[in-house]
Amino acid sequence: MSSHEQVLKLARLINRAHRAFQRLMQPIMEEKGFNLSLTEMMVMRLVSEEQSVRVSHLSEKLGVPPSTMTSILDRLEDKNIVRRVRSREDRRAIAVELVPDMEERKREMYQLLAEELTEALKEISPERVSQMVADMEYFLEKLMNQQKGDRDGRE
Repeated sequence: MSSHEQVLKLARLINRAHRAFQRLMQPIMEEKGFNLSLTEMMVMRLVSEEQSVRVSHLSEKLGVPPSTMTSILDRLEDKNIVRRVRSREDRRAIAVELVPDMEERKREMYQLLAEELTEALKEISPERVSQMVADMEYFLEKLMNQQKGDRDGRE
């Protein structure tokens, strides 16, 4: 198999793994009262980690256009998970924060997620999982560096 075919196969496998993950987790999360898409969960995690984060930063971290991020944040606001506030650093900018009682709910959700994934993947050794994580981190780093290089070259 040529290197081009290998790269395309890798892209297809990542896409299929993402869809399989969604199909596995979405019903479980909904059953437990967490009516969030996986993208919404990722945004919630990022907002929680950074306390107060600008919309542009969220867009960049998730690799989605600002208009898409705005739609995601609209849904999260409607579900009373996040709120938009004026940035403390720059009053002209809008930041996003978790609503006060969401931190505990987020911990519950991620605990459930970890338990369910651990059960689903129990036949994979911890060493293999560690290697897969390292490989995906390396892959993502290379992609992000390429994107950064493309942006730097255009500016």
